Amino acid sequence: MGEVTFKGHTTESYEVDAPLSCISHSSNFATTADSSDSLNVHSSRLLLQREGEGMLYYRVNMLYAPRDLSVPAQDNGFSVTRVFTLEGKGNLSQDTPHQYTTSLGSVLQVCVTLRWRKPHCNVALVDKLAAGMELITEDKRQLVFSQENFRDNRVEAFSAQLDHVTHQAEITASRILYYKIRATTVGSYVIPSA
Repeated sequence: MGEVTFKGHTTESYEVDAPLSCISHSSNFATTADSSDSLNVHSSRLLLQREGEGMLYYRVNMLYAPRDLSVPAQDNGFSVTRVFTLEGKGNLSQDTPHQYTTSLGSVLQVCVTLRWRKPHCNVALVDKLAAGMELITEDKRQLVFSQENFRDNRVEAFSAQLDHVTHQAEITASRILYYKIRATTVGSYVIPSA
């Protein structure tokens, strides 16, 4: 994607931005920059290389948003599902698999289920809220995870250890996180995938 030369000891940092088309599964990931800063694709890997003396410290970060916001579910050792149910007055209807309609002031209970097949350590589950929704905090809740944080725009749950309940590989363990939200603003909003 780019090439940088460092001489002597330095704390300078460099950033290279690339379009997502350069790093998609259908195209290649590693690129180099020519003198006009255009990207040339050379292989199917990201290559970080140090030549000479000294240490190379690097960080690779990828920020993107898919064009189609109804992202299909994947199970890569974890699966996360989210279900909305109406609490009290108001309405809630599911228009498509990824689109819901509710009325202003409606309170919804959110049920986020995390499933896994093998033990895992240091797991963080982050469930982002749609714009136009506010979190209703409850003081007296039973913790399901080691730590749960309720923020303005997301709910976070952390666990130091997710054990397996049985030694049979076909059995899946799970934990369920419940919280409530209220529709506070009129409009159409996207709820990020669980």
